[in-house]
Amino acid sequence: QTGVITIAYNSATSSGGGIRVQYGRMTLDGARLLSNYARNTGGAVYQIDADEVTITNSCLVFNSDSAVRFLGGADLTATGNWWGYADGPSEAGPGSGDSINNAVNIDASGFLTSPPAGCPEYYLLTTATDGTGSGSLTDGGVYAPGTVVTVTATADIGSTFNGWSGACT
Repeated sequence: QTGVITIAYNSATSSGGGIRVQYGRMTLDGARLLSNYARNTGGAVYQIDADEVTITNSCLVFNSDSAVRFLGGADLTATGNWWGYADGPSEAGPGSGDSINNAVNIDASGFLTSPPAGCPEYYLLTTATDGTGSGSLTDGGVYAPGTVVTVTATADIGSTFNGWSGACT
C-alpha cells in the first residue's frame, strides 16, 4: 500500500484509542497517529501480549496519556518518530512530547527533533515574574499551533503590574 496512513480523532471507552494490538503483529512506517483518546491508557497505541509491534518514521502527536502503552508481549519498537516535541516522548521517555509508559520494553530511541512534513508540533509557553512586588501569574504550558492562550497577571495590594516583556503579543 502506498500513501500515508492517518489514524486520528478516535475515542475508546477503555484502552487503545487509536490502535489496540493483542495477540498479533503490527508494523507502521510513515503513519500519523493524531489526537486519539482512550479513557484509561494507550491513546495512540495499546499493546497487550502482542508478538511484534513496530512504529517507525511516524507522527504521534496530541494523543491522550500514555500515548503508547506496553502491557506485555514482545518489546515494542517505536524508533525514528516525531513525538510532537523536539526532546522526544514524555512520561517514561526523556522529553515533553506524547508519552510512553515504559522505557524498558518500549524502544523510543532515535526520535526526530523536528517534525516531518505534515506533522504538527507543540509550543512551550513559560511564564515568570520579575521585580520586587508580589502577585500571581497564570502558568504556562504546552500548546498546539494556533491555540489562543490568555495569560493573566494580578498584582497584590501595594504592588503594581507594569507590563509584559519578551516575545509576547
